[in-house]
This record gives sequence, C-alpha cells and structure tokens, in this order.
Amino acid sequence: RQLHHERRKMWEQALGRKGLLNLMARNTLNTNTVVQHYSSIIDAGGQGTNTAKPSCFGKLTAFLINDLMYFFAFDSMGDFAFSEDFGMMSSKRWHSSIAMLRSALTLLGPFSPAIWIPRLGFAFIPSLWKVRHWFHMLEFCDQCMARRMKVVESIRAMDPLANLKLESSPDRDIASWFIEDHVK
Repeated sequence: RQLHHERRKMWEQALGRKGLLNLMARNTLNTNTVVQHYSSIIDAGGQGTNTAKPSCFGKLTAFLINDLMYFFAFDSMGDFAFSEDFGMMSSKRWHSSIAMLRSALTLLGPFSPAIWIPRLGFAFIPSLWKVRHWFHMLEFCDQCMARRMKVVESIRAMDPLANLKLESSPDRDIASWFIEDHVK
C-alpha cells in the first residue's frame, strides 16, 4: 500500500496540472513549427510540393498533411519521453529510427488477425527485414532512455542537493518524474 501511495504521488506530479502546463509550454515550439510549415505551403499555393492540389480557380483545395503530422507527433513524443528533439520538423526528413519504426509497424496491420505470426518472426527470425527494423527501433529507444537517465544521474552526482533542486525545479519535465519512479 505504501509503495502504491509513493508511485501515485510521482504520477500525480508528472501528469498533474503543473506537469501538463510545463509540457504544453515545451510543446508550443513544435506547434509553432507546424503552423509555420503549413503556412509556407499555403502561401506558396502548393507549388513545389506533391501534397497540395490547386483547383481550377487557383486556390488550394486539398493538402495531405500526413508527414508533417508524423514529424510533429514524433518530435513531441521525443520531447515528452526522452527530452530530446529528433529534429524531423526542422529538417523535414525522417529520423532513421522512426523510419524503421514505421517499417516495422507495417507488419502488425496485415497480421493483426493472427498476431502470433509476427511473434514467431520476432522469436525465430530476428534478422528478417522488417523484424530487424523493429529491434533497431527498440535499441534506439533504449539508447535514448539511457542517455536521458544519465542526465539525471550526472546532475545528482555533481551536487549533493540535486534531489531537492530537481524536485523544486519549475522546468522539470514529465520524463524526469517517471525516471525517478523507476529508480526508486
């Protein structure tokens, strides 16, 4: 019961009003970048892109926003989970590990009625094309989290009062609360 109470306190700190307001402030940069990219495409009238289609009146009628939203989502998740910017919105290119994730997830769609088939592939054929991508993506996530955890550890190692400073830090991110919960 005591463990549950301590863990609940961490999760409430991370996902409470203060934590989510902090996340919202951090995510504003990503949101502004999406708006700028979208506005530049609209201002250009879709010229030079494969996604915008001008109508017979010369106005933009349709725009495929898939890649831009994927870039936004993964950059935001990188910030949320790892406090790391993957830079996909600024570079307008797929991060190699995210491209592998997308490739690996294409296995799950057709095989969802028989989920045991991908499980067999993961277990017995780990070097198979898309299965290998899945494991590269998992390795990438492990590396990102290890880097993120080292940041907290190095702060604590340099300063004996770091725990108090981390707890009271106004710009403490959600991931730091989850890391602290995991370390306990």
